[in-house]
Amino acid sequence: MLIRDVIQRPGVPIEEYLALSALSGGALHTMRRSPAHFRAAQDADLRGDSRDTAAMALGRLIHLAVLEPGKFRTETGWASPADGKTAFQCANALDACPEARAFLHHPAAAHEVTLTWNAGEGGYPMKGRPDVIGPDWIADLKTTTDAEEGPFSRACNQLGHALKLTLYGDVLTALTGREYHRVLVVVETGRGCGVKLYPVDTDIRDYWQCEYERAFEVYETCRRTERWPGYAVWGELRLPRRSE
Repeated sequence: MLIRDVIQRPGVPIEEYLALSALSGGALHTMRRSPAHFRAAQDADLRGDSRDTAAMALGRLIHLAVLEPGKFRTETGWASPADGKTAFQCANALDACPEARAFLHHPAAAHEVTLTWNAGEGGYPMKGRPDVIGPDWIADLKTTTDAEEGPFSRACNQLGHALKLTLYGDVLTALTGREYHRVLVVVETGRGCGVKLYPVDTDIRDYWQCEYERAFEVYETCRRTERWPGYAVWGELRLPRRSE
Protein backbone atom coordinates (compact mmCIF):
# COMPACT_ATOMS: atom_id res chain seq x y z
CA MET A 1 0.00 0.00 0.00
CA LEU A 2 1.42 3.36 -1.02
CA ILE A 3 1.73 5.67 2.02
CA ARG A 4 2.44 9.36 1.41
CA ASP A 5 1.88 12.88 2.77
CA VAL A 6 2.24 11.74 6.38
CA ILE A 7 1.63 14.41 9.03
CA GLN A 8 2.13 14.09 12.78
CA ARG A 9 -0.38 16.16 14.73
CA PRO A 10 0.24 16.22 18.49
CA GLY A 11 -2.34 17.66 20.82
CA VAL A 12 -5.43 16.82 18.76
CA PRO A 13 -8.39 16.15 21.12
CA ILE A 14 -9.84 12.67 20.79
CA GLU A 15 -13.21 14.13 19.74
CA GLU A 16 -11.55 15.95 16.85
CA TYR A 17 -9.65 12.81 15.86
CA LEU A 18 -12.81 10.71 15.81
CA ALA A 19 -14.54 13.34 13.67
CA LEU A 20 -11.86 13.18 10.97
CA SER A 21 -13.33 11.77 7.77
CA ALA A 22 -10.64 9.20 7.03
CA LEU A 23 -10.07 5.47 6.89
CA SER A 24 -8.50 3.90 9.99
CA GLY A 25 -6.66 0.72 10.81
CA GLY A 26 -9.70 -0.43 12.75
CA ALA A 27 -11.84 0.08 9.66
CA LEU A 28 -9.44 -2.04 7.59
CA HIS A 29 -9.70 -4.75 10.24
CA THR A 30 -13.49 -4.66 9.87
CA MET A 31 -13.08 -4.86 6.08
CA ARG A 32 -11.34 -8.21 6.60
CA ARG A 33 -14.67 -9.56 7.88
CA SER A 34 -16.58 -8.33 4.84
CA PRO A 35 -17.17 -5.10 2.92
CA ALA A 36 -20.78 -5.18 4.08
CA HIS A 37 -19.69 -5.14 7.73
CA PHE A 38 -17.28 -2.31 6.94
CA ARG A 39 -20.02 -0.27 5.27
CA ALA A 40 -22.46 -0.87 8.13
CA ALA A 41 -19.86 0.30 10.66
CA GLN A 42 -19.09 3.42 8.61
CA ASP A 43 -22.79 4.25 8.30
CA ALA A 44 -23.23 3.83 12.05
CA ASP A 45 -20.35 6.24 12.67
CA LEU A 46 -21.95 8.82 10.37
CA ARG A 47 -25.26 8.49 12.24
CA GLY A 48 -23.48 8.80 15.57
CA ASP A 49 -24.85 5.51 16.88
CA SER A 50 -21.70 3.38 16.97
CA ARG A 51 -21.95 0.74 19.65
CA ASP A 52 -20.05 1.31 22.86
CA THR A 53 -19.46 -1.36 25.48
CA ALA A 54 -18.62 -1.30 29.16
CA ALA A 55 -15.20 -2.77 28.33
CA MET A 56 -14.51 -0.01 25.80
CA ALA A 57 -15.51 2.69 28.31
CA LEU A 58 -13.26 1.15 30.96
CA GLY A 59 -10.41 0.96 28.44
CA ARG A 60 -10.74 4.68 27.69
CA LEU A 61 -10.72 5.44 31.40
CA ILE A 62 -7.54 3.42 31.94
CA HIS A 63 -5.88 5.17 29.00
CA LEU A 64 -6.62 8.51 30.64
CA ALA A 65 -5.32 7.34 34.02
CA VAL A 66 -2.06 6.10 32.49
CA LEU A 67 -1.36 8.45 29.57
CA GLU A 68 -3.29 11.62 30.43
CA PRO A 69 -3.55 11.72 34.25
CA GLY A 70 -4.53 15.39 34.25
CA LYS A 71 -7.65 14.62 32.23
CA PHE A 72 -8.32 11.56 34.40
CA ARG A 73 -8.58 13.84 37.42
CA THR A 74 -10.77 16.47 35.75
CA GLU A 75 -12.76 14.88 32.90
CA THR A 76 -14.04 11.54 34.19
CA GLY A 77 -17.24 12.52 35.95
CA TRP A 78 -19.07 10.10 33.64
CA ALA A 79 -17.26 7.08 35.12
CA SER A 80 -18.61 4.92 37.91
CA PRO A 81 -16.65 4.79 41.19
CA ALA A 82 -15.91 1.10 40.56
CA ASP A 83 -14.43 1.81 37.12
CA GLY A 84 -12.45 4.73 38.50
CA LYS A 85 -10.97 2.45 41.15
CA THR A 86 -10.08 -0.18 38.52
CA ALA A 87 -8.41 2.44 36.32
CA PHE A 88 -6.38 3.72 39.27
CA GLN A 89 -5.27 0.18 40.17
CA CYS A 90 -4.28 -0.57 36.56
CA ALA A 91 -2.27 2.64 36.36
CA ASN A 92 -0.45 1.73 39.57
CA ALA A 93 0.28 -1.79 38.31
CA LEU A 94 1.76 -0.45 35.08
CA ASP A 95 3.81 2.13 36.96
CA ALA A 96 5.15 -0.62 39.23
CA CYS A 97 6.42 -2.60 36.20
CA PRO A 98 9.77 -1.13 35.08
CA GLU A 99 9.47 -2.60 31.58
CA ALA A 100 6.01 -1.14 31.03
CA ARG A 101 7.00 2.19 32.57
CA ALA A 102 10.00 2.42 30.22
CA PHE A 103 7.64 2.48 27.24
CA LEU A 104 4.64 4.35 28.63
CA HIS A 105 6.57 7.09 30.43
CA HIS A 106 9.80 7.40 28.46
CA PRO A 107 11.05 11.01 28.72
CA ALA A 108 11.45 11.30 24.93
CA ALA A 109 8.09 9.70 24.07
CA ALA A 110 4.96 11.46 22.81
CA HIS A 111 1.46 10.35 23.80
CA GLU A 112 -1.73 10.19 21.72
CA VAL A 113 -0.23 11.69 18.54
CA THR A 114 -2.64 11.81 15.60
CA LEU A 115 -1.24 10.63 12.27
CA THR A 116 -2.85 11.47 8.94
CA TRP A 117 -1.75 10.32 5.50
CA ASN A 118 -2.94 9.51 1.99
CA ALA A 119 -2.99 5.89 0.88
CA GLY A 120 -2.94 4.08 -2.43
CA GLU A 121 -2.86 5.46 -5.93
CA GLY A 122 -6.21 7.12 -5.25
CA GLY A 123 -4.79 9.07 -2.31
CA TYR A 124 -7.52 7.97 0.12
CA PRO A 125 -7.23 9.85 3.43
CA MET A 126 -6.33 7.71 6.44
CA LYS A 127 -5.75 8.32 10.13
CA GLY A 128 -4.24 6.64 13.17
CA ARG A 129 -3.46 7.42 16.80
CA PRO A 130 -0.75 5.28 18.43
CA ASP A 131 -0.72 5.57 22.19
CA VAL A 132 3.03 6.19 22.53
CA ILE A 133 5.69 7.12 19.96
CA GLY A 134 9.28 6.76 21.15
CA PRO A 135 12.59 7.48 19.42
CA ASP A 136 12.62 4.13 17.58
CA TRP A 137 9.54 2.31 18.84
CA ILE A 138 5.80 2.65 19.23
CA ALA A 139 3.59 1.14 21.90
CA ASP A 140 -0.12 0.65 22.35
CA LEU A 141 -1.71 0.14 25.76
CA LYS A 142 -4.36 -2.60 25.79
CA THR A 143 -6.70 -3.82 28.50
CA THR A 144 -7.91 -7.39 28.80
CA THR A 145 -9.44 -9.85 31.24
CA ASP A 146 -6.66 -12.40 30.60
CA ALA A 147 -3.15 -11.39 29.53
CA GLU A 148 -1.77 -14.94 29.19
CA GLU A 149 -0.35 -15.78 25.77
CA GLY A 150 -3.18 -17.97 24.47
CA PRO A 151 -6.23 -15.92 25.50
CA PHE A 152 -4.63 -12.58 24.67
CA SER A 153 -3.34 -13.77 21.30
CA ARG A 154 -6.89 -14.79 20.36
CA ALA A 155 -8.26 -11.43 21.54
CA CYS A 156 -5.46 -9.59 19.73
CA ASN A 157 -6.27 -11.32 16.45
CA GLN A 158 -10.01 -10.82 16.87
CA LEU A 159 -9.72 -7.12 17.68
CA GLY A 160 -6.94 -6.21 15.25
CA HIS A 161 -4.45 -4.87 17.80
CA ALA A 162 -1.35 -6.06 15.92
CA LEU A 163 -2.75 -5.00 12.54
CA LYS A 164 -3.14 -1.42 13.72
CA LEU A 165 0.26 -1.28 15.41
CA THR A 166 1.92 -2.74 12.30
CA LEU A 167 0.23 -0.09 10.16
CA TYR A 168 1.26 2.74 12.50
CA GLY A 169 4.88 1.64 12.36
CA ASP A 170 4.82 1.51 8.57
CA VAL A 171 3.33 5.01 8.43
CA LEU A 172 6.05 6.39 10.70
CA THR A 173 8.72 4.65 8.62
CA ALA A 174 7.28 6.30 5.50
CA LEU A 175 7.61 9.66 7.30
CA THR A 176 11.06 9.32 8.88
CA GLY A 177 12.81 6.56 6.93
CA ARG A 178 13.54 4.75 10.22
CA GLU A 179 12.36 1.34 11.36
CA TYR A 180 10.22 1.19 14.51
CA HIS A 181 9.85 -1.62 17.01
CA ARG A 182 6.25 -2.31 18.03
CA VAL A 183 5.14 -3.32 21.53
CA LEU A 184 1.74 -4.07 23.03
CA VAL A 185 1.62 -3.18 26.73
CA VAL A 186 -1.19 -5.20 28.29
CA VAL A 187 -2.87 -4.87 31.68
CA GLU A 188 -5.63 -7.03 33.15
CA THR A 189 -8.70 -5.29 34.50
CA GLY A 190 -9.47 -8.02 37.04
CA ARG A 191 -8.02 -8.60 40.48
CA GLY A 192 -4.27 -8.30 40.52
CA CYS A 193 -4.05 -6.16 37.37
CA GLY A 194 -1.47 -8.45 35.78
CA VAL A 195 0.90 -6.81 33.29
CA LYS A 196 2.53 -8.38 30.23
CA LEU A 197 4.41 -6.94 27.25
CA TYR A 198 4.17 -8.42 23.77
CA PRO A 199 6.63 -7.41 21.03
CA VAL A 200 5.15 -7.48 17.54
CA ASP A 201 8.04 -9.35 15.93
CA THR A 202 8.98 -9.63 12.26
CA ASP A 203 6.80 -12.65 11.47
CA ILE A 204 3.77 -11.06 13.12
CA ARG A 205 4.38 -7.75 11.34
CA ASP A 206 4.77 -9.43 7.96
CA TYR A 207 1.49 -11.29 8.41
CA TRP A 208 -0.51 -8.25 9.45
CA GLN A 209 1.08 -6.04 6.81
CA CYS A 210 -0.20 -8.48 4.17
CA GLU A 211 -3.61 -8.46 5.85
CA TYR A 212 -4.04 -4.68 5.96
CA GLU A 213 -2.76 -4.33 2.40
CA ARG A 214 -5.23 -6.99 1.21
CA ALA A 215 -8.06 -5.24 3.08
CA PHE A 216 -7.10 -1.92 1.49
CA GLU A 217 -7.15 -3.50 -1.97
CA VAL A 218 -10.67 -4.75 -1.28
CA TYR A 219 -11.63 -1.25 -0.14
CA GLU A 220 -10.27 0.25 -3.37
CA THR A 221 -12.26 -2.28 -5.42
CA CYS A 222 -15.44 -1.55 -3.49
CA ARG A 223 -15.02 2.18 -3.95
CA ARG A 224 -14.43 1.70 -7.65
CA THR A 225 -17.38 -0.66 -8.22
CA GLU A 226 -19.70 0.83 -5.56
CA ARG A 227 -20.45 -2.72 -4.39
CA TRP A 228 -20.02 -3.80 -0.76
CA PRO A 229 -20.63 -7.57 -0.64
CA GLY A 230 -21.15 -9.61 2.51
CA TYR A 231 -20.07 -13.14 3.34
CA ALA A 232 -19.71 -15.90 0.79
CA VAL A 233 -22.94 -17.92 1.14
CA TRP A 234 -21.34 -21.30 1.84
CA GLY A 235 -18.86 -21.88 4.65
CA GLU A 236 -16.82 -24.75 6.07
CA LEU A 237 -17.03 -25.93 9.68
CA ARG A 238 -13.70 -26.39 11.43
CA LEU A 239 -12.84 -28.72 14.26
CA PRO A 240 -11.35 -27.15 17.40
CA ARG A 241 -7.63 -27.38 17.96
CA ARG A 242 -6.60 -29.82 20.67
CA SER A 243 -5.19 -26.97 22.76
CA GLU A 244 -8.51 -25.11 22.82
